[in-house]
Amino acid sequence: MRGRAAARSWARALFDLGRESRFDPAGEVGRVVGLADGCPEFGSLLFLDVFTPEEKGRVLGECAPRIPIGRTTERFLSLLFLSRRARLLPLIQEELLRLGDLAGGRARGTIEGRDEAPDPALAARLKDVLGKGLRRDVEFVYKRTGRVAAGYRVTVEDLMLDASLDRQLDDFTKSVLGA
Repeated sequence: MRGRAAARSWARALFDLGRESRFDPAGEVGRVVGLADGCPEFGSLLFLDVFTPEEKGRVLGECAPRIPIGRTTERFLSLLFLSRRARLLPLIQEELLRLGDLAGGRARGTIEGRDEAPDPALAARLKDVLGKGLRRDVEFVYKRTGRVAAGYRVTVEDLMLDASLDRQLDDFTKSVLGA
């Protein structure tokens, strides 16, 4: 949890810089993370402590025009390397996307279930109810998972609705045992 809190602080700082300087920090950080995911050598350079922060900064400086990222993002990443917090980069990217959604009046969420796809009527109803409750336009991504035996688990930002069979059985067991 400490890593997520630190990532939020770093992301908030870059997000505010992006608003002031009129650039897209989520897009620029996303390109760096995407390159690290697509190129194992670049990912090793960024995330492993084998290389010094100065070496990471030098390589990033040479790659920046080709990625492309701006000077502010390049300096931000160099500071992240010097602080030995490069492993936070994917969390920072996630938080930047969330901050952008909030600023734009949107929220992203996931629906987890066992089926191939969610019931369209249920997904539409969830989108409507949660959109009104959160006062945002809610977008869902469906994830098929074996962790949910039956029913659905919905997560939007910090809100989680668990209508799965597993949860109902847990609640029933607690009520019977008096826990």
